[in-house]
Amino acid sequence: MEIYTGNKDYDELSNFANRTLPKPICSVGNPSSCDEAEQESIMRLWRMSKNDLEAAIKEKEGAIKMEESNFQNAFEAMQLQYDSNSLDHEIKTAQMKSNIKLLKNLMTHQK
Repeated sequence: MEIYTGNKDYDELSNFANRTLPKPICSVGNPSSCDEAEQESIMRLWRMSKNDLEAAIKEKEGAIKMEESNFQNAFEAMQLQYDSNSLDHEIKTAQMKSNIKLLKNLMTHQK
């Protein structure tokens, strides 16, 4: 929060408040804080019946569940790919370490 250090006249205090205080949030209970498009959207929703509102809510909840399912499927696919890459990495690294060990043993016997 910014501390006011200006003069105590109305204009400066008002400018400071307008600059730093949070703006009212657009909502059904505070439509005057909404822009024209948001007000039109709220009015359109106001005109819907209770059944239509419930159907819209169920539709949005279904869309959320679908999105969560899609995300989970994508995550599981990535996890499988990670596991596969991790295993490949471990196998290749172990093989290379074995080859290095063999090369070092050969070096010690050649001296």
